[in-house]
Amino acid sequence: MYKYFEPLPDSEVSELIKLSNDVKFTKAEGYRRRRGANSPKVQSVYNFSRWFDWTASQRKQYKDYFPTTVREKIVQGWFLELPPHTGFLDLMDYWVGKPQSGRVIATALKDQSIWLDGKEQRLSAGEQIGFNLETLHEIKTCREGGLWACVMFMGCYTKQSD
Repeated sequence: MYKYFEPLPDSEVSELIKLSNDVKFTKAEGYRRRRGANSPKVQSVYNFSRWFDWTASQRKQYKDYFPTTVREKIVQGWFLELPPHTGFLDLMDYWVGKPQSGRVIATALKDQSIWLDGKEQRLSAGEQIGFNLETLHEIKTCREGGLWACVMFMGCYTKQSD
């Protein structure tokens, strides 16, 4: 299952996009590329920037764009960039059947789609969707490319502590 959160205002979307321009992106290849259900025949194409390479103030700023109920439970944050015409995230099935896997909240930084359990979820810029990593998820190629701000956390969406 998945959960929608209150959308971010345009000003905060702009701030996140500015932050994405201030951090270094890495092309996903080799061991840095997530292996999807169709690997090795199909290899996802994307770039990423994980917060482990950012400054403390960049990490703090980034956390502030996600629901207060999860901020202290976040274990990782990242930007995911999908190049126009070629970028995609293959069907991710690694965590299926692993109920202790983390949860993700993905924030669309432009109008774009993510497929969860085979169903397209169309998000406008600023909309946030949360899902357990057990959920089959993928992002398909599109002409405009994509840009997401994501966090992973452990526990519940709504409780301050678990």
